[in-house]
Amino acid sequence: MAAHSAAIAGHEDIVRIILEADNMVDQNTPTYHTKETLAHLAVKHGHRSLYELLAAFGGDLRMKDSDGRRISRQLVKALGIVTDCSVTKAIRAEQLRRSVNAQRDEERRREQENSTNASNTTASRKKKSNKKKSKKGKKGKTTANGPGPGASNPAVTEDDSAEVSNLLKDLLVAAGSEGHADDDSERAALLENTHESTAAIFTRLRDLNIPVNDKADGVQRACKLIEKLKGSVEAFSHPSRLNSTDRRIRIAIASEALQVIHLMQKFHRVDHATVTVPALSSVRKFCDTTLEFMKFVVGTAQLSVSVDGKSQAKEILDPLEKRLVKMPFDKTEPSVYRELVQTYSSARDAMGLGQTASPDTFITLEWYLVNVVGDYELLMAFDKMVGCSMLSAFTTTSDIGVRHFNHFKTAVASAPELNGVGCFNNRILCAARNSDDLMSVLEPLLELARSEGMLFNSEHVSIAMPTMRVGDFTFSEEGVTRGDPAEVQGDDR
Repeated sequence: MAAHSAAIAGHEDIVRIILEADNMVDQNTPTYHTKETLAHLAVKHGHRSLYELLAAFGGDLRMKDSDGRRISRQLVKALGIVTDCSVTKAIRAEQLRRSVNAQRDEERRREQENSTNASNTTASRKKKSNKKKSKKGKKGKTTANGPGPGASNPAVTEDDSAEVSNLLKDLLVAAGSEGHADDDSERAALLENTHESTAAIFTRLRDLNIPVNDKADGVQRACKLIEKLKGSVEAFSHPSRLNSTDRRIRIAIASEALQVIHLMQKFHRVDHATVTVPALSSVRKFCDTTLEFMKFVVGTAQLSVSVDGKSQAKEILDPLEKRLVKMPFDKTEPSVYRELVQTYSSARDAMGLGQTASPDTFITLEWYLVNVVGDYELLMAFDKMVGCSMLSAFTTTSDIGVRHFNHFKTAVASAPELNGVGCFNNRILCAARNSDDLMSVLEPLLELARSEGMLFNSEHVSIAMPTMRVGDFTFSEEGVTRGDPAEVQGDDR
């Protein structure tokens, strides 16, 4: 295959293009004779960056070649591909330090309580009434069970330590393994197994030869993994913690999230009937282009940029941008789509990556990057016209005053059947995707215009036109772009 030839030569870009362009190309497909996958070939020929790319894209590192050999850690380490495991070691040290501090603070608090109780135990208090003893007992229980004013800092330390501990178990240790490996090589091996297990889950979900009923466990594990990662990314990418959290922890979270996002992107692109079944819908919902998925990708990109990983951030942002461009107009809620584009673009720009990945994409999405009008309802009416093939515009006569026009605008807004009609300056604009939909809008619109005494300039009336100009932008079936066509030039006041 062409992908295997490119892997042997170390052409990383060509391998990436082939894998992303064709959904049916599986990077785990072995060669005919030697049974070597792309990952085998990358390791065999010493291409480090290509190996890392394939591992991030979900390559199954447990597969064996014709000689029964898998990609062993020793072979990878010999080629200098596996990075130093000082990251996990440092995180373990940080966890241990916080745990010790928390234990010391707890011991100090208990000693202080014991000293206070001993000094208060006097003979005079023994002679007090049972009522006072009862009150004293209740007060003592409160002190013993709840933290006092001086115990607030230890509590915060314990929570922080537990959070790091959970993070190590979720992100750095394989499922079912203990998190106290004795040496770095064992911990690194556990981390490698975690990545392999994650890739194996999504590989099974995409496998067309595995019955859907046999994927139930994989669906549950994938959803649980995504939920955990989303929570970790949301917490550690928050502005208040993005730069204050230990750099090595951010690297660990970003590394795992990057791999999962690549796998989710690949799973999303598969549209085969055996994968789009309801049994896998819970995983597909996580992978759909929603605001939740957008925040997950953006948060992961922010973590990557915070540890000097702009190239890794672009690897997950650019495919997301392609999704936004390819989303069908008739199946997308205008308000949701605008929020998706603005969330993506503003976050990307804040990371120093520009508003879009390319000038062509900027032209396509420019209309959505800013709100060109302050009236939200009017803006949504314009957004609904994007992608319509039949656009109509009516320009009022010069004797229609501003008050009269605004009154008509209010009447249009109160008519449910005219939802999507925009009144902009001295123009009334509407659009539809077919003739039936167009007539269902024009008939009540013209009837309302007659009842309100609205007069239109016959020289500036255009019905079912392929393009329409609004300010500096041109609407058409292809979308909306900045331009200056000759069609439908309104007399904007």
